[in-house]
Amino acid sequence: MAVIVLNKKECFFLSDKFYLILQGKVCVHDIFENGKSLPREACFKKGELVGNFFLYFPRKDLCLPDPKVEIIALEDNTIIEEFKFSPKDIVTNLRLEKIILQLIKENAFKIFANLYDTKGYILAILRFYADENGVLSKDFIHYENFSISKSQFYSLYNSLKKDEFFKENGKEVILNLEKINNYLIID
Repeated sequence: MAVIVLNKKECFFLSDKFYLILQGKVCVHDIFENGKSLPREACFKKGELVGNFFLYFPRKDLCLPDPKVEIIALEDNTIIEEFKFSPKDIVTNLRLEKIILQLIKENAFKIFANLYDTKGYILAILRFYADENGVLSKDFIHYENFSISKSQFYSLYNSLKKDEFFKENGKEVILNLEKINNYLIID
């Protein structure tokens, strides 16, 4: 397995691999297609694992961005070693899969809030909760589910509906997935 030695302030892109930190400390940034960079909230040190967990947990029912992961060494002689595992190891262990899925869900909204403007944030959450055909229950549409003020939510919601990002059909909201994906830059 590959071993990488980094000096203080040296950067390294992880691509689709995971690395175990053998020595030193690193900070981690997720860099998104729109150019935004979000730091992870903690530094990582000896014994911890860094990588793009979203990449190894593809789910059709989750609409998540695919960031590039960059680490920056905080100390000289920071040593990382490639950590190999199979995604099949995760999805064949139902309990582990549920734990990882829950962690992803808990962190996805933080990413959406920092990655998109308010309209994009609402669209990302709608897309997140919709099924693969872009349909979700109208009962879900409530400002408290979006962590923004009531007036701001309904103003933006009506604007998005007017701009045909979705339509309401009885008790369902039907998303225009192509238009939303283009707005959010999702392939």
